[in-house]
Amino acid sequence: MIVDKARKKYAKRLKKQDFGNVMLAKTYHSIHTCSIFRWWKIIETGDLTWLLKEKREVNAKEGRALEFLYKCMQKEYKEQIPKSDEQISYESAQAELFDCLMTRMIDQDDTQFTFIEIAKDKLQKFIDNSSTEKPNLYTLKISLEKILGIKINVQECTVAEFYGYIDFANKQHNE
Repeated sequence: MIVDKARKKYAKRLKKQDFGNVMLAKTYHSIHTCSIFRWWKIIETGDLTWLLKEKREVNAKEGRALEFLYKCMQKEYKEQIPKSDEQISYESAQAELFDCLMTRMIDQDDTQFTFIEIAKDKLQKFIDNSSTEKPNLYTLKISLEKILGIKINVQECTVAEFYGYIDFANKQHNE
């Protein structure tokens, strides 16, 4: 499954099967094993040692292994966690602007400037209308607990479970 894929990629990438297996045993290496608390700590601080089961200083080789693990987890996250409507709209506006810029550059078509400005305005409006406050783990936790009527322990709740709760709460709200 996912762990086996990561283990194989690890061993192949690091060229030493034993080292990869040892690192996998000492880390949270999937969104199904990593707590939401640790995931948010990584996002807030950029400190990948939160992936370790026992947080400690790491050497360069272990650091590279943690970077690789985190990239695998991000890929897993993107594949399994549904995107919000806001994310989809924002990415669509970015893609539209990129398409206009590339068309202008490739075709040397000056008429594209108008479309580029329209796409920039659309993207800027989206940015201006989006919330300036970043969501907080504990605000989300409290909201989910209130909506779903359950208690969530962020130290034990995995990333996949937490976003499953968010998805369920959104579906419940839209009904």
